[in-house]
Amino acid sequence: TTLIMTLLHDITKLLHFADSKELEYIRIGTCGGININSGSIIITDTSYMPDLSVGYKMHILGREIIYPTHMNKELNKNILRCQPAGPAFDIFQGNSIAADDFYLGQARFDGAIKPKYDENKRQEYFKRIMQYNIYNFEMESTALAAFCNMAEIPATMVAVTLLNRMH
Repeated sequence: TTLIMTLLHDITKLLHFADSKELEYIRIGTCGGININSGSIIITDTSYMPDLSVGYKMHILGREIIYPTHMNKELNKNILRCQPAGPAFDIFQGNSIAADDFYLGQARFDGAIKPKYDENKRQEYFKRIMQYNIYNFEMESTALAAFCNMAEIPATMVAVTLLNRMH
């Protein structure tokens, strides 16, 4: 997430120098679905941290500051309004988790490090996640939402699920 914050700062500065005024940021990418089929599209409302808290924590001048991680509701409505009738894929609007990494942070067993959780703990976590209307894991949404909220730039995230992480 530190890399995306640097990228967002640099792109926003470049757009400012180019005299661009009406910005909207949309992160388009892939994710791991949570209890949804691969190929489904997720439009994020709010991004959660892996501990299921809302907000992006930054340390500035030795102080912890938590920034909001809500995506822009109007931008989400506009994206949904543009969808064709009866697409060949499912579209979900809900919440996302910005995982700390691609393996352990997404409750996986196939990384280089053996997790300190078992399948039962993993399933308990997934049950908690689903109570928050969370549909996917990815890694950038909290940083994107926090930066864009600070900069007052409408932003959202649209991601296609590559697989269902519950299997």
